[in-house]
Amino acid sequence: MSRLRQKGQKDLPQNCYKTSSKGKIYYRYRLPDGRFRGLGSNREKAVIAANQLNQKLQKSHIDLAIDRALSKSITVEEVFKAFHSHAKNTRNLKESTLRTRKSSTKRLLDKYGKCPIQEIKTKHISELLEEYENEGKGRSAQVVRSTLQEMWRWAITKGHIQENIVTHTKVEPVKVRRSRLELEQFNKIVEKAKTLFDPWVADSMLLALVTCQRLEDIALMKFAQVKDDFLFVQQSKTHAGVKEIGSKVQADINIRLNAIDMSIDDAIKRCRNDVISRSMIHHTKNYGNAPRGAAVHENTISRKFTACVRALGDELTWEAGKTPATFHEIRSLSIRLYSDERSKEFAQALAGHKDAASTETYTDERSEKWVVVK
Repeated sequence: MSRLRQKGQKDLPQNCYKTSSKGKIYYRYRLPDGRFRGLGSNREKAVIAANQLNQKLQKSHIDLAIDRALSKSITVEEVFKAFHSHAKNTRNLKESTLRTRKSSTKRLLDKYGKCPIQEIKTKHISELLEEYENEGKGRSAQVVRSTLQEMWRWAITKGHIQENIVTHTKVEPVKVRRSRLELEQFNKIVEKAKTLFDPWVADSMLLALVTCQRLEDIALMKFAQVKDDFLFVQQSKTHAGVKEIGSKVQADINIRLNAIDMSIDDAIKRCRNDVISRSMIHHTKNYGNAPRGAAVHENTISRKFTACVRALGDELTWEAGKTPATFHEIRSLSIRLYSDERSKEFAQALAGHKDAASTETYTDERSEKWVVVK
C-alpha cells in the first residue's frame, strides 16, 4: 500500500489524498504520471471532484483499449475502402483518378487485402513495385507507389498505424517514351481532322498551338475571357488527380504565330459559328449526353486528336521506340515555335511557367538529335 494512504484517508476515493499545511487540511488528486492536482480544502467537493476524475480516467483507458483492438483488426482492404470513400466525398477528384486508384491497388488488395495493415512491411510493398518494373510497367509502378503512399499517410491520421512504410520504397525513374510533335506532323493532323470530324476538332488544335495553353484550359476556354483585346486565362493543372489553380495569363489576342500565319484572334474567330455557346470549343450537334453548344470535354478532345493520328497511319513517322504524340505535345510544339520566333522568355510568359526550368523541359528535344555547337 502506498505510504501516501495514511490513517484517516482510507475512506477517500482512489487517487485522492489528504495533506496539511500550516494547520489546515487540503485535498489533492494524483494523476497517472505522478503529478498532483489540488482539490481545495472542502472535503465534500474534493471527494466529488476525485470521483469525476476517476470516471474520466477509467473511460479514457477503455477508449484506448477499444482503439487498440480496432486498429489491430483493421485490414488493408478496410483501410482502402475508407480512404477511397473519404477521397471521393471530400476532394475534387476526377472519376478517372478514382478508377486509377482502384486499379493501382488491385494487386495489393488481391495479395494482402485480408491482412491487418500493421503487418504489411516495407518489403511487401517493394516486392509489389518490383513486379511492375520487371513487367516493363515502370510508370504503373510510380502510380501505385504514389497511391499507396497517400493511403498510408491517411491511415496514420486515423491512428491505424504509426509509420508510412511506403516512403522507404523506391522506383526507378521512367524515361519519357512519347514522341515530340513536329510542325509538319501537326499540319497533317489538322488537315485530317478537317476531313474526318466536326470543325471544333481542328479548331481545338489550332487554338492550343497559338495560345500555348494546356488541354484542360482549352476545354474550359470561354469567349467571355476575351476583354479589351486580351485573352485572360486562369490556368488549371492536375496534380495527383487533383485540380489545382495555376498561373494567370493575359495574352494580347494580336500575338501571331508566324509558323502557321495565325494570331490568337484568328484562332478564336474560327471557333465562332451559328451555334450559340459560351465555350470556344463546343459541340455543333448533339453528342451522347452533351447537347448542341455544350463544351467539349477534354477527354473527347484528346481522343479525337488520337483518332486523327491513327487515321494517318504510316504518313506519320515517330521516333524509334517511342509512342505517337498526344494532344499534350501541341503545347510543347507551341513553346518551341515561339522560342524560335521570339524568345524563350516570351514562350515562358505565354505558357504561364513561373520559372525557366519548366520551359526548358518543353524546349528540350527529348530525342537523339545532334546538338550543333558553333
